Amino acid sequence: MRTNTSIERVDQLILRSDAIYGAIDPEFDGEPRAKRMLRVGINTLALSLRRGESVERAGARLLTLPNVFARTKAPLDELSDMYADIRRATHDRDGNLETDARHAIHLMKLAVPYAREFYPELDQGRIAAYALIHDIIEAYVGDVPSLVMTAEQEQQKQLDEAQALIRLHEEYGEEWPEFIALIESYEALDTPEACFVKTFDKLDPGFTHFYSHGAQLKSHYGLSEDSFYVAIDKATQRMQRYSGEYGQIMEDRDELTRRVAHVAFKNAA
Repeated sequence: MRTNTSIERVDQLILRSDAIYGAIDPEFDGEPRAKRMLRVGINTLALSLRRGESVERAGARLLTLPNVFARTKAPLDELSDMYADIRRATHDRDGNLETDARHAIHLMKLAVPYAREFYPELDQGRIAAYALIHDIIEAYVGDVPSLVMTAEQEQQKQLDEAQALIRLHEEYGEEWPEFIALIESYEALDTPEACFVKTFDKLDPGFTHFYSHGAQLKSHYGLSEDSFYVAIDKATQRMQRYSGEYGQIMEDRDELTRRVAHVAFKNAA
């Protein structure tokens, strides 16, 4: 049933998010399942694009991949594993630093059903493709938390990521031009789906903050409730260049922010 208020939507998102983490967090064959899924997804996407499939069709293949795979060697394993193993500032449900693999798979599996229900004009395959690779340049530069980023830090982050994109093109562009073009398309935010994924990506960390009762917000950033809202407001301003068509996501982000503040600061008081 279509949910019409942000409270109802966030209720459903939290339930779905919890189910996704339950499916991707367990280890399989000696490694996190999310890492295996990311590796298979990236190779599937890149090989499909090289065969001449459209981004939409190649991305749609990601929607039917199973959660369990046999371990096989594939051309982009090294890049995928570098990406997968990057540690973020957010925490998983065991209190460990979250990986980019976990974040990317969670984002893909949460954003696609949301788009299907609320933004049906967007292509779900393209959304899946962008979500899977949206942080891949962090394989070279790592994750830089952006919640309390200064203007100088933001400028440096942009410079570092631009250099990482050049390196990615130099190392993989000749053999995988279609895959690199997809990454460049996302970084340029040149399609509605890219802007959708970028906007939804700023909603996604709220789920980890909610489950961890704001552990990162207090221990890593040293935030109070007031400074948390100030940081969120500044982040919202930075989002304006791509979030304009996705007001409902912003409403749901506001609702999730209120819930995070409640479990992180009011319950702890």
